[in-house]
Amino acid sequence: MKLRLAIALLAAAGFACGGPLPFGADGDGGSGSPGMDRPSVVILSPEDHHEFEFENEDDDHHGDDRFELEVEIEHAELAEAGQCRGRGGCGHLVLLIDGNTCGNPNSSSSSHRFQGRFGRCVKISGQHQIVVQLVDDSGNVLASSGPITVNVKLKGRHDGQAGREPGDDHGEHDGGDDHGGHDDGGDH
Repeated sequence: MKLRLAIALLAAAGFACGGPLPFGADGDGGSGSPGMDRPSVVILSPEDHHEFEFENEDDDHHGDDRFELEVEIEHAELAEAGQCRGRGGCGHLVLLIDGNTCGNPNSSSSSHRFQGRFGRCVKISGQHQIVVQLVDDSGNVLASSGPITVNVKLKGRHDGQAGREPGDDHGEHDGGDDHGGHDDGGDH
């Protein structure tokens, strides 16, 4: 009988202080989860420690080193940038690779599936950290995925790249496709 009275008193105290007490991990997310009604982003693909392999092409083609992403969004609505019109829990996805070093953002989307581009990175080969954020029309981050780490390897070499480390263009690549087919004698 005393146990029932103690449980009833605890429950009454919990409701008086703003709601039920969380007895499990699924209450308000007391275990570090984002909570029941807060937006969340989880990267489904690629998996953490995934290895990508691309042809070691010339600078003009590294913008083509695209990869597929798939994310899961909960408690939020995806819309094109500028289309949420003040609706709470509404936004678009932005991809960050190594923070802002591979584009600010690397890419954005209003879909659960979209593409990123390693070609926007100065050094393509090696480890990269990927984070996907849900951002509202004002640029506020509504949710952020946990970071995953992937590795990029470049295979093969073209003539003229002897002595270079695969994937290292020594800072010559700026992420754009602005050096193909121009022969006006100026700097590119």
